[in-house]
Amino acid sequence: MRTKVITHRLNSMLAPAALTKQAEFVDTSSVFRGHDMCRPSSAQWINPPLPQTSGSAHPPAVGHLITAIEVYARLEK
Repeated sequence: MRTKVITHRLNSMLAPAALTKQAEFVDTSSVFRGHDMCRPSSAQWINPPLPQTSGSAHPPAVGHLITAIEVYARLEK
């Protein structure tokens, strides 16, 4: 639940910031449902925050691929 709150807050800041740069903000949070950092490692598309590394709380390769697919789909519309 805490992850949802943090994600919502972050998206609430990023969306207006994108508009100021004439960029489109793509909210990818829905595609990560069921694949968050609290899931078993085989189902995670977001790395857990611990142990702290450069990839903590960020997507691994599969998460980046899913993000790219979602952004590409949005650009196609």
